[in-house]
Amino acid sequence: ALMSAEALLREKASALAVAYNNLAVQREFLGQNEDCLALYEKAVVLAEGHMEAENPLLGRLRESHHNALHTAAERRAATRPPASSSSARRQSNGGASSGSAGVGTDRGHDGKDAFSSTSLSRELANLLRP
Repeated sequence: ALMSAEALLREKASALAVAYNNLAVQREFLGQNEDCLALYEKAVVLAEGHMEAENPLLGRLRESHHNALHTAAERRAATRPPASSSSARRQSNGGASSGSAGVGTDRGHDGKDAFSSTSLSRELANLLRP
């Protein structure tokens, strides 16, 4: 039975998303936190572009990305110098906290635009070219 071109693309995109996720795990283990966050994000964006919303693999990739963002935020908080008393008062009086990891925004962890599904589709097409 021949697989449709769309099904083949979906299968290869899923495999590539898993590969990006696995590479992110390795980079995270090596302490390369910025690289690992970008790779986790890339895996999720690629999967979201080619998987059904209820796919359990997509859920796992999103969970891995979320956990990495949370861990990175905790690391930043642990290495941040103690807040001065005036800074602490400002935050307790409704001042904005700078502890956000950018979750839920359209910007990546480093302030740059997040990966777009269009750029990943082009990259996927280049990787899958015979």
